[in-house]
Amino acid sequence: MRFQWVCWCLLGLGVSLCLPATGHSNPLASKEVGYPASLKNQLEALHQTHSSSSENLNLLIQLASTYLDAGDDLYSETPRRLEAYQTGVDFAKQALALDQQHAHAHFLYAANLGHIAQFRGVLVSAFLIPEIIGHVEQSLELAPTHAPALHMMGMILDGLPWFLGGDAEGSIVYLERAVAADPHYTHARVNLGKLYLKQGRVQVAKEQLLWVTNTQSPRGVYAWSHHHKPEALSLLKELGPERK
Repeated sequence: MRFQWVCWCLLGLGVSLCLPATGHSNPLASKEVGYPASLKNQLEALHQTHSSSSENLNLLIQLASTYLDAGDDLYSETPRRLEAYQTGVDFAKQALALDQQHAHAHFLYAANLGHIAQFRGVLVSAFLIPEIIGHVEQSLELAPTHAPALHMMGMILDGLPWFLGGDAEGSIVYLERAVAADPHYTHARVNLGKLYLKQGRVQVAKEQLLWVTNTQSPRGVYAWSHHHKPEALSLLKELGPERK
């Protein structure tokens, strides 16, 4: 694995890696009336089906995806969120047991595990990071245009110090690929804008942020309206009006 040695370096240095929030793994979910409360009914219906069809690959993927969304948007208490992400990991693992070549299953495993790592602190995260990265890499090997996996890899490369494999230029390339693969992926656009700002590329950063604020067709309506658009507006306000 490309970053197999990272965990020992992180343990020794006490480095904390912030993995990205993934947004909605199911872009249609946040368009439902009553989202995110509607996730409770979705999970109940999925579990009822799962009880009679436990080896249905698509069903396992839906469960892993919906638990990821529940951890992100439905629950606010840390124990409930951790439980949701762990359940998402478990269902993604079951999906991979049926099909190791399923790119989205690898991503869902990495995304749910990544959230657990964020909550568990440096010690646990240090051991989980190589596994997380490995599954993101496998997802991209199987599906090079998988936008959430591209986004996640880009943010990992941005979060790691250069001497542990971090790559500022590489992170931008991954985020640009994520936006190219899914132009409506507003979370990736916000993060890309922020990375451009780190490099002093204000104009291209503004273009990304303005796209987020003006779009009428975001990848996930709830995440866009509650997180991505407000963040983009805040960043644009900090940048101030354009000079004429």
